[in-house]
Amino acid sequence: MTDNRYAIGLDALEAGSRVEPADQVAEQPTPGAPPPAPAGEPHPFAGGAGGDADGD
Repeated sequence: MTDNRYAIGLDALEAGSRVEPADQVAEQPTPGAPPPAPAGEPHPFAGGAGGDADGD
């Protein structure tokens, strides 16, 4: 059987695929404050969800 002409050595593979640890971390922005609730609405996200499971 002949050698695989596309094979590369382990050292060459590791040298070409090494990523520095500092480059592996993605900085995520901190989330901002939630929007203020409109005046006079104690539960602005409830939306009339006072019914049971089938909506009655």
